[in-house]
Amino acid sequence: MNLFVTEDSKDIRLRLLGIVAAFPELQLIGIATDVPGCIDRVHALRPDILILDLSMPGGSGFDVLRSFEQWEDRPVVIVYTNHANERYRKACEALGASYFVDKSGDVQDLKNAIRSAMGDRNAKPNQEKQGQ
Repeated sequence: MNLFVTEDSKDIRLRLLGIVAAFPELQLIGIATDVPGCIDRVHALRPDILILDLSMPGGSGFDVLRSFEQWEDRPVVIVYTNHANERYRKACEALGASYFVDKSGDVQDLKNAIRSAMGDRNAKPNQEKQGQ
């Protein structure tokens, strides 16, 4: 299963990479540190799961979520943010994010979201394979 990470903080990226390494079934296919890079690379690579920061150079995670509006088979999105309030959570969910995790919370919350996202993605029919 393919994973893409968008995070502008080097320290948090390193922490995320350590967490992701604990999931051998995940293959990290890319990292972006800004919104334009994220949108370009995610649209090109089409990951199964996206871990998305909301506050990044060049826009916001909301811009990234809006860029998926026309996708039939969008990635499962885990928003991983310091802006963990109800207003942001609801806005992310309205734009299609499946999980909303507070960066300052327990790391187990992120691990649980990743596990759930993998299950969600496995439950979705793979559009490309069906067309083959």
